[in-house]
Amino acid sequence: MSDNTSELAKELYQIKKLTLLGFLQAKAAVDDSETQINQLTDHFTQLFDIEQKLSENLILDSDNTLLMERLRYLIGSIVVEFQFFDRLKQKIEQSVEPLRQWSEDGIIVDPDSPDFVNRYSTKEERNLYHALQTQGSIEKALSYVALMEVDDDDDIEMF
Repeated sequence: MSDNTSELAKELYQIKKLTLLGFLQAKAAVDDSETQINQLTDHFTQLFDIEQKLSENLILDSDNTLLMERLRYLIGSIVVEFQFFDRLKQKIEQSVEPLRQWSEDGIIVDPDSPDFVNRYSTKEERNLYHALQTQGSIEKALSYVALMEVDDDDDIEMF
């Protein structure tokens, strides 16, 4: 084996280790967030149940009606904020999956190949991929994507 081949093998091994480390760090963060998301889901479910019972049992005079409307608004706001974290967790998981696959299987996936591109399941991911391919730098791609994103109420998903 030539020195160049040996050196390349060492570099690939180091890249594989760093890739695996990056995957493991991201996976640990996702796993930590899973516990918190599960607790938030439980608290949210309890809050929703309390709101339902209160609205059934209260005599709705004007003061109670205003309080119930505020409570419903707060619950709706919590749902929207909670969905952000749920989507963030999903994005992180999808982002690091290729790292895991490469580090475990020793496969380098070509970023221009259909196999790589088809990994992206959301519009946001495809937009970011396209922006990076066309804009040439991370900063330009992020700016480009930020300009493309528009708040869309249809993106709200109930879990």
